[in-house]
Amino acid sequence: MKILIVLLLLLTVSNAWGLNVTMSTDVKGGDKPFVDGKTNLPDNTDLMISIKRKESSYGGQAKAKVSGGQFHAGPFTQKASPFNPGTYILKVTAPFAPTQPSSVQSIIGGHGEKLNGPLVKMGAIGKLVEYTTIFKIAGVVSSEKDKQARQQDKKDKHEWWLKNCKDICIASQVQYGQRTGNMYNFDWDRCYNKCLAEEGKK
Repeated sequence: MKILIVLLLLLTVSNAWGLNVTMSTDVKGGDKPFVDGKTNLPDNTDLMISIKRKESSYGGQAKAKVSGGQFHAGPFTQKASPFNPGTYILKVTAPFAPTQPSSVQSIIGGHGEKLNGPLVKMGAIGKLVEYTTIFKIAGVVSSEKDKQARQQDKKDKHEWWLKNCKDICIASQVQYGQRTGNMYNFDWDRCYNKCLAEEGKK
């Protein structure tokens, strides 16, 4: 009997000083999905919603904020186009407590020390919440569509890299000119080719 009383007291203290985090999600919207979620995290908790599918090189993120125990994000698209049919990974993360509003920190702790449960992970600067599930976009999975999506993603990244290299060399040329007084002696080709050679290494 005494042991039972002690256990009940410990449970009461634990509930009073900690938050056993719960979360659930519902994905709607077909091939342009949006995410509705429920959680017992306090209002104004900042969340990051991520969706991934490696077969079509898709990776998208959106921010959300808890309000009344609920959150919403989306619709998500693949570069303004509908998602390809298939299985996607959905992850909802509540970033580290120090980045959360003060009203949230007062409930979960300045470093998330009051967070408990299987959704709570230990990070470098404290606890964070991480919820992961999968969902499916209905339809016939097309390896050809997935291949096209991967090729488009590769092309987009390459074009971004070209622009990035151009911007880097413009900035470097300006700095060179400020330092030497003659920006036209800057070896543009060397700068640009060196930058291009780094593509795919990072």
